[in-house]
Amino acid sequence: FCTIRIDMADIASKPDLKLQLLECLKCVNLDASNTVASAASAENNADDDVAAGNVSLVNVEQQYKDEILMEEQAMIKRLYQWIEQQGKPALERADALQLQCDGYLDEINNYKSQVATLQDELSKLNAEQQTVQSRNTDLIARNTELQETLQQMATARSHHVQQEVQQQAEQQTDRIKAYESTIQRLTQQVSE
Repeated sequence: FCTIRIDMADIASKPDLKLQLLECLKCVNLDASNTVASAASAENNADDDVAAGNVSLVNVEQQYKDEILMEEQAMIKRLYQWIEQQGKPALERADALQLQCDGYLDEINNYKSQVATLQDELSKLNAEQQTVQSRNTDLIARNTELQETLQQMATARSHHVQQEVQQQAEQQTDRIKAYESTIQRLTQQVSE
């Protein structure tokens, strides 16, 4: 609130006091028509009383206090209306938004929990994949070794079989030669 000290001498000697009072009332956002009317009425009453010489300082102060009380009552009434019309709905809206925000925070925490669970599962799957890949690499290496061993065995067997076949062929060739030589000898003996 703006405060102005009012002396009886000021009311009589300063006509701009009315303007100062009006400016003060405007600074507290009072209803312009009520303020102007009450201030004009107070000034008119004060001017009439000063002119008549009947006004005492107590009456002016009492009127001023009454005026302030009425203005404060009007301000309180407007504030109460504002609280009812705007303040309470705003608080209710804020509470609703807070509940909604809390719900979103719960959802976010649930999603974070799900993400953590999925990350754990993914880590386990990656570990299993690495284990399987390591086993696969070991199996491929072992398979390669076995194929080389089989190839070596096949080559050795093939070589061994060839040697056996060659030996048997040589043995049969030797037998055939021995038979031929025996046949020739017998043929010569018979022809002799």
